[in-house]
Amino acid sequence: MIDFSVKRLRALQNFGVKNYFGDATRPDLLEAAGISEASLFIITIDDAEQVTKLVKYIKATYPDLHIIARAFDNNHVYDLWASGCRDIIRENYDSSLRMGRSAFEALGISHKKAEQMINIFNQHDKVSMVEVADAHQIGVPAHENKVFIARLKKYLEEKNPQLQKAMQDIQQQTDD
Repeated sequence: MIDFSVKRLRALQNFGVKNYFGDATRPDLLEAAGISEASLFIITIDDAEQVTKLVKYIKATYPDLHIIARAFDNNHVYDLWASGCRDIIRENYDSSLRMGRSAFEALGISHKKAEQMINIFNQHDKVSMVEVADAHQIGVPAHENKVFIARLKKYLEEKNPQLQKAMQDIQQQTDD
């Protein structure tokens, strides 16, 4: 664990967690912490640019090291993907899925069906993110990237009818 919070690091020491104080983007600190022996590196820094910078450094220096990185929004997901990270956790994504499930339930859809609908949407979203990722340009917001917009529109025109049908099929199922 590398962190700037002395309080958090002291708490972790009580649990026997080896930790280091400082900036996790510093190569010398990463080496001192044992990155060359690591099999997994988790990045939860509170700055999107720093996360992306660290992903780029690790992928260039330790290409076989598995990275799990925190993304702040969809544009950041694409920046991380373009930088070589393939295990990306979107900061607010899981809570938005839960909120969607709650919205379905508030509209009278059973919990079971709402879960199925959220799972279908989640799979659709994961595939769409990968399908359009190569149209992303680092540093260019998605709404300003004409190639990205065209690719996403084309994808959604092809796939949204399938998603809508799957959602309707779930709603029409009888509850067991």
